[in-house]
Amino acid sequence: MSLTVGENVGPYRIVEQLGQGGMATVFKAYHAALDRYVAIKVMHPAFKEDPNFLARFQREARVVARLEHPNIVPVYDYAEHNGAPYLVMKFVEGETLKAKLARGPISLTEAVQIVEAVGTGLDYAHKQGILHRDIKPSNVMLAADGSVYLADFGLARIAQAGESTLSSDSLLGTPHYMSPEQAKGVKELDAGTDIYSLGVVIYELVVGRLPFSADTPFAIIHDHIYTPLPMPHDVNPNVPEAIERVLLKALAKERADRFPDVAAMVAAFRDAAATADQASTALPHAVPVAPSAVTPTAATVKGTAPETVGTVVAPTAPPTATPVPTAQQGFQFQWWHALIALVVIGACLFGLFAVNRLRNRAQREPTAVALTPPAASAQLPPARTPPPPAPTSEQVAKTPPPPPGGDNIKALLAEAEQAFANKNIPAATGALDKAVSINPDNIEVWLAAGDMTFSHGHFMLALEKYYLPGVNHTQPPLEPPELDIRSHAALAFYMLAPDPGAEQFLREQGKNFPEPDAPQLAYQRWRIFHGQGDAARDALEAYLKDKPRSPAGQLIMGDYLLSTGQPVKAELRYALALEVDVPAPLWVRLEAECNVRRIRELKDQAKPQPSCNEPPVLLKGQP
Repeated sequence: MSLTVGENVGPYRIVEQLGQGGMATVFKAYHAALDRYVAIKVMHPAFKEDPNFLARFQREARVVARLEHPNIVPVYDYAEHNGAPYLVMKFVEGETLKAKLARGPISLTEAVQIVEAVGTGLDYAHKQGILHRDIKPSNVMLAADGSVYLADFGLARIAQAGESTLSSDSLLGTPHYMSPEQAKGVKELDAGTDIYSLGVVIYELVVGRLPFSADTPFAIIHDHIYTPLPMPHDVNPNVPEAIERVLLKALAKERADRFPDVAAMVAAFRDAAATADQASTALPHAVPVAPSAVTPTAATVKGTAPETVGTVVAPTAPPTATPVPTAQQGFQFQWWHALIALVVIGACLFGLFAVNRLRNRAQREPTAVALTPPAASAQLPPARTPPPPAPTSEQVAKTPPPPPGGDNIKALLAEAEQAFANKNIPAATGALDKAVSINPDNIEVWLAAGDMTFSHGHFMLALEKYYLPGVNHTQPPLEPPELDIRSHAALAFYMLAPDPGAEQFLREQGKNFPEPDAPQLAYQRWRIFHGQGDAARDALEAYLKDKPRSPAGQLIMGDYLLSTGQPVKAELRYALALEVDVPAPLWVRLEAECNVRRIRELKDQAKPQPSCNEPPVLLKGQP
């Protein structure tokens, strides 16, 4: 929603725009009757598409407005203006914790004070039955008078109350600070999810970088779910052991393994810091925050998407990494753990859409909300996982025997990766063929082989040799869906669209693949790329008339509309891809979300830049 300086919104006069984020636009306003400035957060117009949202907004806003705590930015008022709901919050003069960290490290004493303030407010809210769901440094306000506030309390809760695109649970929260259960789309969240997110913030304060770094939000959230925590002392040898133990517990993958409540975590961190005896020393950061990640405060920049004073519509921070207390879980490392790790990495790479688009996007600026890590993240030292503890006799007794041919499979996968790196495709596929032949009933090997081939940009090869044969060896779909080989195949079909030689293959697979919608929709996308846009549109309209709740169908219709210079209609289609009752595959959700952000960024630009998932030519109406 666009408000102009001087316009009245209820009793508030707009003074300036502070920033704009994915869910709302924030303005500074003056309340004459009370002679004070306030921050007005106007929810995104997409929420108006849901006819029931306003009533739900009022109900949820009433709940969060009851939060009265010295460390929570208070909500003064809520109403609607020209159909758009808005919140009125305290205007805080100061900066965000993210902006402060961008200038350099802070002392351990400061870190403890900030964590205690944030934790106290968070613990209070939890006792009122309210979660934050989006804890991150850009939501921690450091006021000029030394006060510390947790901002945007309840924004995620309010957004969740609606049925519009932006209320989807798929990306509700910031990937870099998202708990594993949030990343999985779990509906029933509890205080553990905020404990995890605050744990990531503490990790960033103490270690000097975020736990996980990756090129896409897909890869980041998969790391939160599956990848062991880079041990703090391995990343930064100066991290005290006592603080490391706190981080391991706070960032456990399983909620039951974390602290029972925020107060317990804050107390443990305070005690650990006291034993470290480094109160007068700056926390030694592993690397400085990248200059590209520095976002000026709203006091200096207007009309952009800064970390805004008194609000939380700021871009997210640099990439994160998530810890796993392996010692607590009794982890025994066997060869198949390496294989599973490779499968997980492949699952992340299967969402790494930049594989074949690097030549199209090499010079493109990172897109909104810090879902793309700053360039300096490439300089971070590789994270090292802790050595696993020796297994007990009881654990050994419970350990299942490894599948046949394990050592050979591991060696062949490593050989194939090296061959791909050397551009020797025949040698790479030869090694992968041997790997799958050793134990053809092991679906993980098929998946690892397909993901490795996919990650090097050979989509049709991945389908023909590994994904499609692997489907024949799969019983019921694997959980979570992102690790099911059918989902990987669907993305590979989607990625084939720019290939001029893929037409016949896609048409054949539309008849032969067990789930024919994936190749059939990919064929329509192929037609968009190759001068048959009108025919693709007609086919997609017919398909969506029969299956209006198809997330992939709505996504590709959005691609068509974007290719023909209709970004507004395209945005609606991407919204539908996220709103339908049928859960969208994660790669579909991320593509749609990314395109929505890009369209909004491009609306005011005379020369649009490439979108998230299409070559530049598609933005020029010349598919």
